[in-house]
Amino acid sequence: METAEFGSLHDTGIQIAERYRADGMEVRLNETAHTMHGYDIAENSLYVKEKVGKRVSFLTTIFESK
Repeated sequence: METAEFGSLHDTGIQIAERYRADGMEVRLNETAHTMHGYDIAENSLYVKEKVGKRVSFLTTIFESK
């Protein structure tokens, strides 16, 4: 789960992650610093490239394990 620091759903995202954990689910919470909802539209930003790379890496790991 990923939250943007200044996103309107930031706190809700954290609460959902905590609830999933409490229910025994494995959750990875990635809180992006100094960002707002939709920050990843700035596709040429090095920060965005790093964060999108982490998403791809995570998904690749999940799909390869299935």
